[in-house]
Amino acid sequence: MLQYLQKMSQLKKIILGLIFVLVAAPLSCAFAQAVDGSAEQQPMLFQATPQNPGPNTEVKFTVTSYLTDFNAASISWYVNGKKMQSGTGLRTFSAGTGAVGSTLTVRVVVITQEGNTIDQEKTFRSGAVDLLWETNSYTPPFYQGKALPGKQSQVKVVAMPRFGAAAQENYIFSWQKNGQNDSSQSGYGKNSFVFTTSSLGNPTTISVSVSSTDRSLSAQNSIVLKPNPIKVIVYEFEPAYGTLYAKAVSGNLQLTSSEASFSAVPYFAPLAGQTPQYAWTMNGNLLPKETNQILTLRNDSGAKGQSQIYASVNAGSQNIASSPEFSVTY
Repeated sequence: MLQYLQKMSQLKKIILGLIFVLVAAPLSCAFAQAVDGSAEQQPMLFQATPQNPGPNTEVKFTVTSYLTDFNAASISWYVNGKKMQSGTGLRTFSAGTGAVGSTLTVRVVVITQEGNTIDQEKTFRSGAVDLLWETNSYTPPFYQGKALPGKQSQVKVVAMPRFGAAAQENYIFSWQKNGQNDSSQSGYGKNSFVFTTSSLGNPTTISVSVSSTDRSLSAQNSIVLKPNPIKVIVYEFEPAYGTLYAKAVSGNLQLTSSEASFSAVPYFAPLAGQTPQYAWTMNGNLLPKETNQILTLRNDSGAKGQSQIYASVNAGSQNIASSPEFSVTY
C-alpha cells in the first residue's frame, strides 16, 4: 500500500510539471516575440502637410520619434529617387507637387544613433477636382448673366475630377455640407450634390473628397455659396413689344398718355416648380384685383395727380421681395 501511494505521488508531480511546461512555454514565446519586435523596429511618424496636396503645391514633410533622438540621427531625403538633402538632424523637408497627372515620391532614410535604419516613403499623384454649380432661381428670358441663388433656392453642385493620364471612369465622392457628412449623397459615382440655401441668408460651405476605388488617386475642394438678395425690378411694358428691359422704372415717371403698363420681374427668386403671385400697392393701399405680373394704369378722366406704387412677389403665403417704390405723375 505504501509503495502504491509513493507511485501516485510521483505521477502527480510529473503531471503538474507537464502542465507547467505547456502553460509557461507559450507565454515565454509570446513575450520574446514582443521584445524582439520592439528591439528591431524604431517607430517613426512620417507626416506631410497638407496631407492631400493639389497640383503645384508645396508640401512640408516631418519625421519624429519617441523612442530615439532624431536630432542626432543621420537623415537623407529623396525626391523621385534622387537624393536632395542629407545630414544630421534634418527632420523637416519641403518638396512641390507638379502639374495634374504628375507623381511626387518623397523617401526618407533615417540611421539612428543605435545603428538602426528606418526607410519610408510617400507618393502623391497630383489631381484636382473642379466644382461647378447651378441654381433654379428665376431670371427673365434673354438674361445674359448666370442665375444666382437667392434665399431658399435649390442649388446643384457637380464635381469634375482631373487626374491626367491616370484618370478613371468613376470615383468615390464624399460630400459635406457645413462640415457635416452627407452619406445619402455620397458614394461611388455620385458626383453631384443638391441642397437648399439658407432662409436667413447665411453662407453654405460644400466640400467634396474624391478618390479612386484603390485610393491611389485623391483630391479635395470646397465652395462657399451665399444667397444673393432677391430683387424685384419694375419695367415699362408695351403690349406690342412686351417687357422693356432697357427701361427700368425708378423715381418719378411722367405719364404722357391716358394708359401705362408696368411689369414686375423677380430676379433670383426661388420660383422653380412654383407659380409666383404678384401684388401691387398704390398710395399705401393694396390693389386686391391686381394679382398679375402686369399692372395697367388708366386715366380716362384726364385728372391730375401723383400715385406711389410698388410691386411684391410671393410664393405661397411667403413674401419673397418687393420692388422699390416709384411715383407716377399724371
